Amino acid sequence: MNLLARFTRNVSADFRLDADLTQTSEAFEVTVLFGPSGAGKTSILRAIAGLDRPTAGRIECDGETWFDGDTGVHVPARRRRIGVLFQHYALFPHLNARSNIEFGLRSLSRGDRRKRVDSLMDLLQLVGLDRRFPSQLSGGEQQRVALARTLAPMPRLLLLDEPLSALDSPTREAVRRKLREWLAPFAIPTLLVTHDRTEAIALSNRIVVVDRGATIQSGPTLEVLRSPATPAAARIVGVETIEEARLVSVGEGTLSINVAGQMLQGVPSEGTSGLHVGDAVVMCIRGEE
Repeated sequence: MNLLARFTRNVSADFRLDADLTQTSEAFEVTVLFGPSGAGKTSILRAIAGLDRPTAGRIECDGETWFDGDTGVHVPARRRRIGVLFQHYALFPHLNARSNIEFGLRSLSRGDRRKRVDSLMDLLQLVGLDRRFPSQLSGGEQQRVALARTLAPMPRLLLLDEPLSALDSPTREAVRRKLREWLAPFAIPTLLVTHDRTEAIALSNRIVVVDRGATIQSGPTLEVLRSPATPAAARIVGVETIEEARLVSVGEGTLSINVAGQMLQGVPSEGTSGLHVGDAVVMCIRGEE
């Protein structure tokens, strides 16, 4: 799947969204939109889903244009074949678990619907809960029913907005350990929003760091965590020590920096390739290092 989302949206008088996101994957991959609350992560997700219309820019998936500010194209959410799961699961209270999961499968025959739902209930450990209504389910069970309902139509792209935030801490940890395992058999490219660092590391192949409405860095998870591109990105991904420094020397396998009069040596990373002696730099040290 190839997803391109480069757009702006005036969310309010004092908040402008400036998104630049690409996802190219031949296999199952989870990309996490990561950043503090209010950074604009959910707004990006809603625009990709077609629930909100950007002010300008372009969104396309596998060569199909979903939004183009220049030509006025805006494909409705129902035609994008996207599965969306928000933090409040919005289960239909008058339908039991099976009927909730089956809701988006009306185009299938009765037998095919039964097979699809049975398969999902087995995978997500919901067997025996068919006839229970949402009010009779625990938080974890409601979350799994909502996920099954989202997966049932086999969407081309899955959008998860803080899917674990409504769960209590023990349930959240248990579901976090299982979520990738549940999603993997479907091989549906996934965008997941969270502000929880542990959740981002545990679930993602790639991370997109979002701050104040802008996507400020993206890349493979370990690369972003090890080499944040800016001090703002470093703070967001959890670097405890961030200090201004100056490059004193750089060699084949080492470099030296001056931090408040103290000389420190380190190993050059990809981000240091264009630096020269005398350049101002920022030193980042994690607590565990």
